[in-house]
Amino acid sequence: MKRNRKKFKRKSNVKLYLIIVFSLSLFIGLGYSYLQTALGINGLTKVSKNSWDVHFENLKAPNNNTTLDGTTSVKSTITLNPGDVYYYTVDVVNNGTIDAKVGNISPITIESAYRNILEVDANYVNPANGEVLSQNDILRAGTKERIKFKVRYKSEDELAGNVTGTTLTLKLTINYVQADENVTEVNHTSPALCVKASKLHTEECSRSSGGCYSSGYYVGGSKNTTTITYGTNTGSLTTGYALDCDVNFNGEIDVDENGNSTERFYYVGDKDGSTSEYATLIYYKNINNGEYNSNDNSFGPSNNLLSKLPDNNWDNPKLIKNMTRQIYNELGTTTTTGGDLPNFNYKDKSARLITYNEIKTATSGSDVTATDALSNYNFLLENTDYSKETCTDNCNYWTETPLSSSNKAVWIVDGTASNLITIDGGTTTIGVRPVIEVLKTNISID
Repeated sequence: MKRNRKKFKRKSNVKLYLIIVFSLSLFIGLGYSYLQTALGINGLTKVSKNSWDVHFENLKAPNNNTTLDGTTSVKSTITLNPGDVYYYTVDVVNNGTIDAKVGNISPITIESAYRNILEVDANYVNPANGEVLSQNDILRAGTKERIKFKVRYKSEDELAGNVTGTTLTLKLTINYVQADENVTEVNHTSPALCVKASKLHTEECSRSSGGCYSSGYYVGGSKNTTTITYGTNTGSLTTGYALDCDVNFNGEIDVDENGNSTERFYYVGDKDGSTSEYATLIYYKNINNGEYNSNDNSFGPSNNLLSKLPDNNWDNPKLIKNMTRQIYNELGTTTTTGGDLPNFNYKDKSARLITYNEIKTATSGSDVTATDALSNYNFLLENTDYSKETCTDNCNYWTETPLSSSNKAVWIVDGTASNLITIDGGTTTIGVRPVIEVLKTNISID
């Protein structure tokens, strides 16, 4: 059916924005009788008490203007400009012993003048990505479903009249009641964790020597352009393939103001360089910085450094978490002059650090310590000093690998020389770049 859209007259020099005051609430209805049974058998029989507990938890929102108010209400006050999209996610949890279902969902009322420019919905995130939350949807005891509320300002046309600062109040109430025979199972067909990147990242080479300049990224150089393009998104899953992974588990790939994915990863190879059902993927930038270990490189990454790796903010259940792995030196053995290297636990983390030998394997066994060794594998150099003439913070990043002939030194990825070098792991603070492990069956490049 074709929708008729009211045309709004453009007005110049007026900045139109709407202040949305939104509340999402659970109304908990209950209609069961307390269980009472006279059991005519010998001995003792225990009848467990039923419990009813449906509530919100695990709110994720892009700013502090959206908060969980108690356990059954989310409140949000946002400013929406033309073209803006705002969303947050929250889990609906059934911690009781009784199956629940959606009894009804109150309609969201929008003032008539704004109905054509605002789009509001509440959908499941996972496992039913994109499926609309509907009446009679079941929420079984001991389970949860994540939902996403989204409001989008569809039109860039302005309403007649000056509506700058107009406040709209939106309210959505989901009424959960005890499940009966009239229920709908939520479709548990989940999307791939990682998908083929639709748009490759680029950076401009601003160096006059070293890094990207030495790789030929200048007019007249071997690349004859200053634009560095990172990774590939054609052909089969090979080293440097660009993927977008819904690691923060909100049902879509997040992008920045320029439309570039902020959930970009690159395929390094099969896990630990061997033929495996798991793929190793590296993030496109550093997320923080820290020291490897202030005591001895044979201890592995410090607790301070581990604290900088993603934990519950990357909580897609398809991510491998709590990775325990033997740490090796660059020779593939398990000692440094500091002592024996540990069987290391990335406890509570959904990511780890890259290794010397993973990079070596990805570069076809080349001497990764040679200058410009990584220039043909520049996906490892995005957002480092490879592209920047001046870089003051998070310019390079740690590997997991300590130097065998030292009790302090650790291998790092260096953008200026486009290779791996070693630095003192106890006194130097540099970038932390996450690496995730993903089942290949959770990657789609079709």
